[in-house]
Amino acid sequence: MPALTPLLRRLCRASLLVFLGDGSRLRRELAAALREGADAETLREAILQNYLFAGYPRCINALAELAAIAPLPPRPPVRRDLGAWRARGDRLCRRVYGRTYEKMIETMRRLHPDLADWILWEGYGKVLSRPLLDARTRELCVIPVLAAGGMVLQLRSHLAGARNCGATAAEVREALRIGIDGAPPTAARSARALLSDGRA
Repeated sequence: MPALTPLLRRLCRASLLVFLGDGSRLRRELAAALREGADAETLREAILQNYLFAGYPRCINALAELAAIAPLPPRPPVRRDLGAWRARGDRLCRRVYGRTYEKMIETMRRLHPDLADWILWEGYGKVLSRPLLDARTRELCVIPVLAAGGMVLQLRSHLAGARNCGATAAEVREALRIGIDGAPPTAARSARALLSDGRA
């Protein structure tokens, strides 16, 4: 029996298709979500966060697919406030990473002195703390993308992060299976190993 709601399942699949750059399948997924009563603004927000994982070109192409079937009025841009984004990002990142937060931040600082700050103010503050989607929804949408990309270290973190943000074990497993189903063979094997060893 599916654990994800129909909308969450659509958002997870759409996120995967943004990452894969599959515009025609994405348009069909978005059209089905709209027919089922999904709000176009919610779909737009779920697509937008994927610039962190799929890059600007795929995010732009995906937003264009949505605009072709559900034109939305322009919205004023969010006011740039690095201090607020940094504080918001720190709160959310601590929630996602739990006990491993300090270790993760130190690791990022060792990799590059700017990386930890970018993760907090841009990734978690500017993007993942935006309104419209809660942290649980955002984390579940990240899982299929990381699985399909073969990004195992980050996937492990976000499997736990989804649970830390209120997702059930069954929801996490279903989101991971969506990613496995769309992943290239090597990435699918790596993600499947996390499923079978009880990490999800």
